[in-house]
Amino acid sequence: MWIGAGEPDDFDSSKLSEEEQAQLEENGIKQAEFLANNGVHFCQNQLAVYYYFEAKNYLRAIHWAEKAAAHGYEHSVTVLIVAHMQGNGVLPDAYEVFKYAHIASILGDKKSKELLDHIKICNLELWQKTLDNARNWLELNKETFYSNGHSY
Repeated sequence: MWIGAGEPDDFDSSKLSEEEQAQLEENGIKQAEFLANNGVHFCQNQLAVYYYFEAKNYLRAIHWAEKAAAHGYEHSVTVLIVAHMQGNGVLPDAYEVFKYAHIASILGDKKSKELLDHIKICNLELWQKTLDNARNWLELNKETFYSNGHSY
């Protein structure tokens, strides 16, 4: 039996004060960090997205995105694409954008596939170089990436 005021589904965080909401968020982040540090890749992915798009802590976002991307988490790959495109937490780098776009397209991301199709039409040399970079990254991360059922 759940002990508390009402059923668990009755919880409504909008009824909390701003201070209580901030404390609830902080505790959730601490728990996610603990799990991510202990190899829970889903939490690494969630932290990458949270730090990049909500907290705007780009260095933390990149840290977690790189770990989760190696395990095939599409949202973390997207964080890396956007970061390298915008230069948030890293230097802007077209080759890295295209490398991660290749990886995202392998994971099924349609927008990345469209981007790559456009690049292929515009610049075949750049296409080949970024394809080689993506294959090298996949080779370096093959044990973790392919163990999650991904293939290319």
